[in-house]
Amino acid sequence: MRVLFLCRANVGRSQMAEAFFNGLSRTSRAESAGTRASEGEPLHENAIRCMREAGYDVSGKRRRQLTAKMVAAADRIIVLCERSETPQGIAADSRTEFWDVPDAKDRSYEEHAAIRDRIRAKVVALVEAVG
Repeated sequence: MRVLFLCRANVGRSQMAEAFFNGLSRTSRAESAGTRASEGEPLHENAIRCMREAGYDVSGKRRRQLTAKMVAAADRIIVLCERSETPQGIAADSRTEFWDVPDAKDRSYEEHAAIRDRIRAKVVALVEAVG
C-alpha cells in the first residue's frame, strides 16, 4: 500500500506522519507533500528537533509540492490540513481521509511536540490497520 500524507506547506505535519509511517510499517510506504510547498526548502527547525527527540532524523528532508503523479500512485490519501486547503478533486476522492491536526506554524516547541505526539498516535493506528 502507498500512503500520501498531505498538508499545506509540507514543513511539519505531513513530514512527521511520513517519517512515523515509514519507520513503523513493514509492508507499506508513504510519502508526503504540500498543497503550497516551497519545493526544496528545509523543514521547520521545531519539526526537526521534536522528531529527533522521538528518534527520527528528518534533518535531510526537504519540502515537496504535491503533483498529479503522487496522487495517482497513492492507495490512500491522508490530509492533515483544512479541507479548504485541499484541492477539490482530492477532497472528494474516496481514497481521502481527513485528520484533525492543528497547524504548528507560529507555535512553540512544546506545541510542535504535542502535535507530533498526536500525529504519531494516528499513524500507529493506521499502521495497525494497513500494515
